[in-house]
Amino acid sequence: MRREPSTGGPNPTRTRLRLAATVAFLALVSPAWAVELADASSIEAGDGGGDLRAPHAVLEQLRVGTTTIEVAAPPLQASLDLGIPALPDTSRPRALPVLSARRPVSPYLTSAAETLAVQGLVMGWNRYVGSAPWATVSADSVHSNLTSGWVLDDNAYFVNQLGHPYQGTFPFTAARSAGLGFWASSAFPFAASALWEVAGETERPSINDQVTTTVAGIVLGEVLYRTSDWIRGDGRSPWRSGVATLLTPMSTVNRSLRRFQPAPNPVALRTESWVGMQAGVDRPDGDPSAARAPLIGLSLTEGVPGDPAFHFERPFDHFDARFAFAPADDPTVELRARGLMAGEAFAEGERGGGLWGLWLGFDLTSPGPRRVSTSSLGVGATGRWAVAPELTLEGTAIGSAVLLGAAGVVERAPGSDRDYRFGPGTQGLLELRVLAGDRVSAGVSLRQYLVFGAGESTGSDLLLDGAVSARVRLVGHHGLLASASRFQRTARDAGRPLARQEGSQVTVAWVYGVDPPPPVAARVLDPDA
Repeated sequence: MRREPSTGGPNPTRTRLRLAATVAFLALVSPAWAVELADASSIEAGDGGGDLRAPHAVLEQLRVGTTTIEVAAPPLQASLDLGIPALPDTSRPRALPVLSARRPVSPYLTSAAETLAVQGLVMGWNRYVGSAPWATVSADSVHSNLTSGWVLDDNAYFVNQLGHPYQGTFPFTAARSAGLGFWASSAFPFAASALWEVAGETERPSINDQVTTTVAGIVLGEVLYRTSDWIRGDGRSPWRSGVATLLTPMSTVNRSLRRFQPAPNPVALRTESWVGMQAGVDRPDGDPSAARAPLIGLSLTEGVPGDPAFHFERPFDHFDARFAFAPADDPTVELRARGLMAGEAFAEGERGGGLWGLWLGFDLTSPGPRRVSTSSLGVGATGRWAVAPELTLEGTAIGSAVLLGAAGVVERAPGSDRDYRFGPGTQGLLELRVLAGDRVSAGVSLRQYLVFGAGESTGSDLLLDGAVSARVRLVGHHGLLASASRFQRTARDAGRPLARQEGSQVTVAWVYGVDPPPPVAARVLDPDA
């Protein structure tokens, strides 16, 4: 065959064929190459990875001389016969898209790097600033921890039941705000706690730290992650952004790194915040709380059953959280949070609806005789129904296994900071609340905690806690809150008589509350509607 002499310039047909072959090869080897430049905000933190935006939203760069032009790439049509994306339209000359040198960083890599950074920062502070003797980690201490058995440690109550849970929120919120879903993020507080127990301190690894840091890190981390995004809103208010940063610093870091903008949450939220006075009545012997003390508190519920705008889809789409604090030598602290991990709706209709399924929770209360903290997993239901015009009934019933709990008051062993009982157990919750229109509400709650001693702290602690409350709205969202509670603690120790303590508290406070709209049936049942 006779070869045509070369003209010295590029052959347009040959160039176009080479371009087609190159693009076809890339499509076969990596069909997702075109979407790698998609905005990272398309990965919504909440469903385990989110949906990537369509390839036609990706910008291509065309080089014309020394000028760079950005144009929208056309949609890629699926080929019916080959099963690969079709080639872009070549009716006019186009340069091959230039892949960005800044590929999106894997959310797993981001989460792991941030978790290690936080761990390293805390370890460095403990060793070089706090001069903690147990922070002088070495290769020998790591080897010793790897080869020794796990124990129940002797740390103080708030160190184990508040410090470690808060530490567990950092790796969890780092993963959630980096774009991972609930289940993938749950692995990070577990791994971070295991790393800390082995290589973060010289003391033997602690079973209770591993359990509490993981469970409480997940529960509190998810609540804080969702709450901070709700507070932050569109991010335009520096005050709201500042508060959100205090709750979840890792969310702010990742928003800056990834330019991550979560979609606004349309679900109605119920919030109550209060400031008032708390007084102890019939206080038991040995109760270190103040007879009277100022009290501040906050409660938050996301995903209220019976709200037409709410549909349970992901873990913790419904959660309840409550925090209260009264200063004293042994302060009154109440921190309770629970969320529905897996479940479904029932009895839905115009009258309202309910949710049932598997719940994960963390509770912490103090002082002394009322002291109990649990990491729990249980089954239960919650719901809200209109029973008459302008009258709504709400209820919750959950029975849980205590994976590990801390309760009561016991004698300290020599050289130990622990004066409470550790072990597994059970707990139950029953709550009822009646709302009369948007003006008055009243409720009752019953809680039971049973913790069996493990290790050296044998015996058991049974705590029964009941409360009644009423709220009256006065002006706008402002109103008055009054509540009364009573507890009974029964402690059993081998070789000792049964110990029982009882006490009561009353609270009066100014409250600011926001309730979601009532069920549709509150209007449907009204004959004048």
